[in-house]
Amino acid sequence: MISKRAPKFMKRLSLCAFLAFGSSSAFAGPDDTTNYLMNTPVNLMDLGVFRLTLLIRDKLGSGFAAYHWDSNEIRIFLFDLPNEEMNAEAVCIEAISEIRRAANVQDGTPFSGISGFATLFKHSGYVKGTVEKNNERLMDLDKKFKIFCITPEATFMADVVGVGYSVSRKGG
Repeated sequence: MISKRAPKFMKRLSLCAFLAFGSSSAFAGPDDTTNYLMNTPVNLMDLGVFRLTLLIRDKLGSGFAAYHWDSNEIRIFLFDLPNEEMNAEAVCIEAISEIRRAANVQDGTPFSGISGFATLFKHSGYVKGTVEKNNERLMDLDKKFKIFCITPEATFMADVVGVGYSVSRKGG
């Protein structure tokens, strides 16, 4: 004689078997790419470039920062600023000035000796090593910030800590 509990038991057993074997992909875990990303730490360069990009977009609405390996520069790219009715050079000069103001740079010099951009590339709440060595590194970092305002006709380039700019015209 078959017990009345047998159908319930079989249903439960079938459900457990399905969960254990039928949906193995739900328990597969991360693949090699995901594991690589999960096990690769973010460094201060990554974090600083990200913070700088957020600041640029907050101030100008567009643009981004990126580290350029070959030139050892942190480049700030501005684009889509001028349109056909606007004077591209005037817009880029104003954008370069706005970036310098955002970095707390006036007359080519940071207000406190270190730009606001360099401070985006440091730890919050503590200093690794001595304060003097940390400030030395940040002042060296200030030399690496370069602005590139790209228009259809030309690229305007400038140091963040500095005055003036240079122009590279396209096609000539």
